Amino acid sequence: MPSMPPQARGNNRTVPLVVLGVVVFLVVVCILVFVGKQFLRPASESPTGTAAPAASETLDAASDALTQSAPAASTAPSTAPAATAAPTPAPTAVTPAVASDTQLVLRNAAANGTITVDGVPVNFTYVGNDAVIPRSSLSDVCQVRIVAPAGDGTYQTAAVWYNKDYGNDLSFGADYGSYVPCDETGLAKPSDKMVDVLTWAFYRSFLNSINTMDINSMQYSTTANTSRCSQEISGYLDYTYDLNNFVAVSDPTSIQYNEADGTVLYNGHFVSYHSDRGTNANPENADVHRTLRLVWQDGMWKVDAFMRLDDDAFNAGQYAAMP
Repeated sequence: MPSMPPQARGNNRTVPLVVLGVVVFLVVVCILVFVGKQFLRPASESPTGTAAPAASETLDAASDALTQSAPAASTAPSTAPAATAAPTPAPTAVTPAVASDTQLVLRNAAANGTITVDGVPVNFTYVGNDAVIPRSSLSDVCQVRIVAPAGDGTYQTAAVWYNKDYGNDLSFGADYGSYVPCDETGLAKPSDKMVDVLTWAFYRSFLNSINTMDINSMQYSTTANTSRCSQEISGYLDYTYDLNNFVAVSDPTSIQYNEADGTVLYNGHFVSYHSDRGTNANPENADVHRTLRLVWQDGMWKVDAFMRLDDDAFNAGQYAAMP
């Protein structure tokens, strides 16, 4: 068989190489097409038919993975002591003052006040809202008053009557009425109960002045009234009066407070029991009505007039003529 010419043999080797190149090219193209479809596929599709994660979700997942792999900052051990908030101190409880034989306790005492006993300032101490006064600063029966700032340059006042027979625990603003506005001296319209007890305390001292035959035993009385009463008392010195058995009450419907001059006018009913001095013989009683006038003097209320009133005038709501 004749051999092929050299040029022909060379052309035969070229053909397989061309074919191989075409095959490689086609394979590369197929690969590129496949890869391109994957990248160009909509986000709602995935090769398995499920939703493909969006780029942001992929980043979040990667961030979560990194976070889970790293120890949490709050759980990392620390050599520094943990900071704790300082506890708020509880308010200190004030133990209420306790009344005793040696001290009077006045509840509901206004702050920064001045306390007087029968118009005379006395030393006292605050225990919370209580005022404590030594029993030695008090007589057996007396007016106790507090005057305290109420703000804006004004004042307020409240008062009680102390009586040794009724204990050493009283309350401002409760026993004899609420706090009321007043001037710097404590002058304010008195409550009906304050007037009633003053009537009793004054009349008790009136009867005691007869028993002691000493006009200086008069209490809660102005000088002018004491002088007038001394003339009346001189006619009763043959008697001794029972200080544990008498009546002295005000008529609350008759009480009139005059803001112009700060006086109080009212009627009262008085019953006394007496016997002959030195023998206690011939016990009798006296039952009378009187008109009284009160004035504010020396930091307390005092009787300035004590005039007889007949029964008919009393029942008619009239007043006796005042000096």
